[in-house]
Amino acid sequence: MTSSSPLRRIAQIVDAVAASSGGLALLDIANLVGLPPSTTHRTVNILLDVGYLALEPATKTYRIGERLKRVHLLTLGTSSLVELAKPKLVELSEHFMEAAYLVRLTGRGLQLADYCFPTKGSRTLVHPGFEFPLHATAAGKAVFAFQPAPVVSAELAKGLERYMPNTIVGKRAVKAELAVVRERGYAINDAELDPGVFAVAAPIWLAGETVIGAIAIVGIRDRLLARHKLESIAEVLVDAAAGLSQLMPQAQA
Repeated sequence: MTSSSPLRRIAQIVDAVAASSGGLALLDIANLVGLPPSTTHRTVNILLDVGYLALEPATKTYRIGERLKRVHLLTLGTSSLVELAKPKLVELSEHFMEAAYLVRLTGRGLQLADYCFPTKGSRTLVHPGFEFPLHATAAGKAVFAFQPAPVVSAELAKGLERYMPNTIVGKRAVKAELAVVRERGYAINDAELDPGVFAVAAPIWLAGETVIGAIAIVGIRDRLLARHKLESIAEVLVDAAAGLSQLMPQAQA
């Protein structure tokens, strides 16, 4: 492979932009990689088209795009996230006396990464190996509400199964529900997957930019809401997710 190879030029430009903390202008990229501005411009446009770079219109600087971030996230292992989340799962399960669980977005979809049962209370309602549909689970809503529109559209295209009478299956209705989740910062599942089961989930962020998973509480609706108000459950979960999010850049570096 020679220095004029298109793939080499792409790699050089991606490396240069990734190494910058605040983005790079086009001429800065050209100077760093030693390419003519015209060649740099053509290559940068290709990277913009595929989502590997993104342009900040106000400053006319380039940064790493959402698609490349997603590719990176889907290759990460679960060990760091699980290790960080385990103490919080124990704390949540004991506090609410219900099952607490952690999900992570992978190349195969949203999957259970870890869970914890309380020493006293429910020891059910968590299914190892279960994939969490975006429209019928709190975790699915909490994660996909913050994914790029093409990712959500691709997930919706897989089909929306009606698990329960009140499961949301219309694409417009699902998108409206995800908008509500984005606004309030957490998601709920009110007997939309299993009868009488209630769950609350909050998203976990990587570097404040990309949601990579969620932490949640699940239990029998009447029992859980008799002990705790929804607002207090959500507040605790959002705080727990925020704490994990603050640690994620260090854990995944």
